[in-house]
Amino acid sequence: MNDSAIVDDIQDTETWKREVGVVGEDKGSEDNEEMPHDCPDFYFMEKPASFFVRSDFTKDWIMLNEGGVKRYLKGKNHSAKVEEDGEPLSEIDQIIHHVQMTRYVRYAGGLAGHPVGFTHMSNEPILVTKEAKLLDIAPGEFPVLQQLLNNLFDRNGGDELQYKHFLGWLQGALSGLYGGRKKFRQALALVGPPESGKSLLQKLITVMTGGRAAKPFQFMTGATSFNSDLFAAEHLMIEDEFAGGDYKTRKFLAANIKQVAANEDQYCHMKNLTVWTLRPYWILTLTLNEDQDALGVLPNLDGSIDDKLMILRVNKKPTPMPTVTADDQKKFWNTLISELPHFVHYLLNEHEIDKEILSDRFTVKHYHHPWVTDQLTPVMPETRLLELLDMVLFSESSDSWVGSTTELFDSIISRGKRDSLFTVCRGVVPLGKLMKRLELKQRDRVFSTNCHNKSKWTITAPNV
Repeated sequence: MNDSAIVDDIQDTETWKREVGVVGEDKGSEDNEEMPHDCPDFYFMEKPASFFVRSDFTKDWIMLNEGGVKRYLKGKNHSAKVEEDGEPLSEIDQIIHHVQMTRYVRYAGGLAGHPVGFTHMSNEPILVTKEAKLLDIAPGEFPVLQQLLNNLFDRNGGDELQYKHFLGWLQGALSGLYGGRKKFRQALALVGPPESGKSLLQKLITVMTGGRAAKPFQFMTGATSFNSDLFAAEHLMIEDEFAGGDYKTRKFLAANIKQVAANEDQYCHMKNLTVWTLRPYWILTLTLNEDQDALGVLPNLDGSIDDKLMILRVNKKPTPMPTVTADDQKKFWNTLISELPHFVHYLLNEHEIDKEILSDRFTVKHYHHPWVTDQLTPVMPETRLLELLDMVLFSESSDSWVGSTTELFDSIISRGKRDSLFTVCRGVVPLGKLMKRLELKQRDRVFSTNCHNKSKWTITAPNV
């Protein structure tokens, strides 16, 4: 990376900081009223009612209830006694009252990609209480890690293109954490056989992004609406957790991949509390096995999600070091960890992305490994719909079927195939959208016509 690029990245970062509020400047909820009794530096959050003080040990902010903050103030030599000078509150109560009135925050907690401190976000005062522990990067060699990546992405087998996309994707993801430009980041899906090293690569990504990972599977597939536990982690990691590709799971996952990959603002929802709008810096990765059940959960690769999802194939090859015993595995892991600071330094300061794969919106253009996309074709919802239509409409001798989307929906339901239909779509409107996608791919068998301002579908039997 040349000097002018570094200057541009610093300027972009400063612009981003001004947009979200500069951490460390106590403004907004704090007025210019003089602090009573040399008030210590702490904050108050209304819901849930709690105070946040700076730990002398970790330098993070820790949460205390009112009793805890009173003990904290006593430890700072403030008095709990009401003086006989007419003041109804003790020194400690005055301090607490002042903080509640002038140093309140709407949200307090970890926030991915943001340093510890007070700031504003979406015009609301917030307190970031913990931050990522980034690597102390430095120039150096990383031979074992390099060999691992060569094996994972089959570079020796000639699969150089996906390796270049991976490095470009990772460079963009890390740049936003290590002081460079913050850009949108595709979700990364790693597809490969069991014990191929895809989960190991996820764990290394966690270390490179600051050591904090969260499991978003339940939220991203609609199993829960609460997601506050995700906001303190830079790495959102879904690890072989899929149990099948039903319609509901695919729909929720697709919507949330698009939300994470292409939007700065995210809704933070904690049970029984207000929903906040925050700006976490998330890096989303998924690992999937190569079987049809696992691949079936991936979203339909249409124009709305293509550029927001990177799909790479991981190969199962021997590791660069022995991993037979527990001691072998520990030595291998420690070697990789020792090389990570050098690898990250290389990515951010030396690696140059090929112009052909550069992207303005994302760091690099998306890449879908052709072997994976070939495997996805049989599990795409439009493919499964056509199989269902062939079974329902042409089980007896018939050359074609003609009717509206509503009539098609009713025909499928009346033949007892409701559950089968609902694995790919639910309702007349989703069926119509899926039929349009099917028409684009199977024009020789599925097409629509308009007659008297009414749309009709013509579906021909297979091999007719």
